[in-house]
Amino acid sequence: MENLEGKKKLFSEEIIIPSKGDQFMDFEIGENRFRVLGQFHEGYVVYDDKKPKMREVFAKDACKIDGVSPFTDEELASYTRKISPYTKRLEEPVYFWAMLVYNQIKERFQVLKITQISVINQMMKVLKKPDFQEFDLYDFEISKSVENGFTKYLIATGKDKPLTENVMKKFETLYCDVSAIFRDEYPFDKK
Repeated sequence: MENLEGKKKLFSEEIIIPSKGDQFMDFEIGENRFRVLGQFHEGYVVYDDKKPKMREVFAKDACKIDGVSPFTDEELASYTRKISPYTKRLEEPVYFWAMLVYNQIKERFQVLKITQISVINQMMKVLKKPDFQEFDLYDFEISKSVENGFTKYLIATGKDKPLTENVMKKFETLYCDVSAIFRDEYPFDKK
């Protein structure tokens, strides 16, 4: 914004206009670095042509769904699902993790939803290491690339410096209900 001499500024030149989409982190081509700040939520999503439908699953309930999905056949039949280009059949529900993170690149709190099983498996290996005790002290760095039409993800972790005092103050007063995504609501919206 041009600073007009003798005029008061109406707003900061550094203003960031938030949108509902800013509440979510997506893996972008290149480096994606984040710090996990909350519990992992497990769920399944069905991509309907109108809007994704999500269901949360809990570890104690996982055996009840036989590793398939918590959606009934009737529910799945009522959704307008895409045909998978790989199987040539209707797309099935996809397992995912959702969690509150601090996006180190964009410098903001967001909810990250991971549907890529290769990323989940790599993160599980890291999380199970005996020396990996407190996940909120580590940054995950996920590099995304596309080669010959295939997407690849590489994961690295490192014990990074603590989050800044300013970020920690914001975190202490932050309202975020990750489970809101399962009610078709936004996680940072207070009721």
